[in-house]
Amino acid sequence: MKLFRVPRTRLPIEMRTRDEHCPPHVHVEDAEDQWEARLAFSFISDVVRIRGTPGTRTINRIKTAIEINLPVCGTTAGS
Repeated sequence: MKLFRVPRTRLPIEMRTRDEHCPPHVHVEDAEDQWEARLAFSFISDVVRIRGTPGTRTINRIKTAIEINLPVCGTTAGS
């Protein structure tokens, strides 16, 4: 399920609910540059951990977008 797009990019933030597991995380995939990142987050702090291969600028934009939209991620994670 697409939650929102990262500002100034074409990248969608997605919550995948089939066969997923803890900790809470979202996916960002760039089919053009062929990478996928999984971003784990906490509802207690603003820490976002990233596994994947995007560049630093993209990582910072993704992290900021998730921090701003954390309530949307949390609402969907509980579905």
